[in-house]
Amino acid sequence: MSDTAVTSIGHFGAADNEPMGHPDPPTLRSQELRSTAGGPSMRATTTARGASMDDSRWITDSTPSERFPFYTRANTGEVAPDPMSPLGWQLVWLKGTVPGYAEGHFRWGSFVRDELGPDDLQFTCFGGYVYHCWSMVRVQGERSPGMSAKLMDDAFFGTHPDIPPYVAHPLDDDPDAENRIQSTMDWIMGMTELPAELAEDRAKAVAARDARPDLAAATDLELVERAISI
Repeated sequence: MSDTAVTSIGHFGAADNEPMGHPDPPTLRSQELRSTAGGPSMRATTTARGASMDDSRWITDSTPSERFPFYTRANTGEVAPDPMSPLGWQLVWLKGTVPGYAEGHFRWGSFVRDELGPDDLQFTCFGGYVYHCWSMVRVQGERSPGMSAKLMDDAFFGTHPDIPPYVAHPLDDDPDAENRIQSTMDWIMGMTELPAELAEDRAKAVAARDARPDLAAATDLELVERAISI
């Protein structure tokens, strides 16, 4: 992404006036994020256009995706209303939620593995806050049988006036992805019992719980080491 490129960041939901890791809360319901040679820099905009950016960057900030440029705090604002600690973002989200969600996309059929680059993440961190990559949700809608990007927007945003219009990318329409998703739905609807892997996962979770030490007596370092180990 060049210095002049701007990625639109939606800032909607319950936390409309929430600061983004900066002392001054945004006065608009949208943010602009600019990519520079040193990585993304961001500040809350105070005018609709022409707002300047500073060079600050939170230490866990993500690099915005060029392929999937629309992000939002909708939904994530309820799940993670406060700024992420570096440990929370890197351990819980980057090591767990983000790859887990990507695996869900691959197994559902909305994307294939070589289609997503290192910056194409379903969840990202900007200014210390977690953001949802809505461009990827829109593509999933476009590729799902009977769905569309508009229907996904309507389901989450309703008639919110600040939602940028969907602009189709040449690769959004993918008949192979639609067939994959249809096959996944057929498999789910045709099941008569839960997959064996769910029972295996449950057994692992129960074993980890049963082997859990007295966490109240553990040091901070011991707590971190245990969290990393599981």
